[in-house]
Amino acid sequence: MRKVLFVVLAGSLAGCSSVQVKPLSASNRIEHVCIERNDKVIVEDFLSVLDQGFKSRGISTQIYDGAAPAGCEYTVNYVAHKAWDMKPYLKDAEIEIRHNGEVVSSGKLHTADGLQPSKWDSTEEKMRPVIDQMFAGLRS
Repeated sequence: MRKVLFVVLAGSLAGCSSVQVKPLSASNRIEHVCIERNDKVIVEDFLSVLDQGFKSRGISTQIYDGAAPAGCEYTVNYVAHKAWDMKPYLKDAEIEIRHNGEVVSSGKLHTADGLQPSKWDSTEEKMRPVIDQMFAGLRS
């Protein structure tokens, strides 16, 4: 019985976040992106974290609702979901960067259930590695 309890407890403590990324290729010279606001996302700071992730790389942004503004060569779509365990936390997120409609980069975050303290990290702390990996191919 102790062994079973240990295995269950160890499994719940060992949960971690997973990140899957399709990085941008060096051929993608992004100077400006248009980010479509997703009103279904209730992670309050998600859009500002995403916006800052582009701006910190010298990429200007334009946030829009509905149809992309004329001339938007690169568009960004996102989804994010919260979960609750003693307090709300970012559970899952996905970002897609499209060039003229074709997905050129994507990043996914999944926060595993369990007792790991990183589950309650800020949106910025969780999304920084995803965004960093999406842009890894552009480093000189």
